Amino acid sequence: MRQIYRMSLKGIAWIATAFAGWNFLGDWLAPDYCLDFSGAFDYVNWRCSYDDGEAFPYIAFAAYSLPSFQLFAGLLVLAIVLQVALRRPRTDA
Repeated sequence: MRQIYRMSLKGIAWIATAFAGWNFLGDWLAPDYCLDFSGAFDYVNWRCSYDDGEAFPYIAFAAYSLPSFQLFAGLLVLAIVLQVALRRPRTDA
C-alpha cells in the first residue's frame, strides 16, 4: 500500500511539472506565434496586437523573468527531489 502512495505522489509531481512546462513553452513561444501571423508583439505588456497601425520595439528578455518559468523550475526541482527521496530501498545488499 505504501508503494502505491509513493508512485501516486511521484506521478502527480511529474504531471504538474509537465503541465507547468507546457504553459511556459506557450509563454516562451508567444512572440514568435504573434509575429508569424503578422501581428505586433508588445514585449512590455506581453500581448499580441493585430492592429495595422501598431508597431512595438523589440525588447530582449530572459526566460527566467517569466512567471511560468519560475513555476516550472520550482515544480521540476520538487519532482526530482520526490523522485530521489521516494525511491524504493535496495534489497539486494
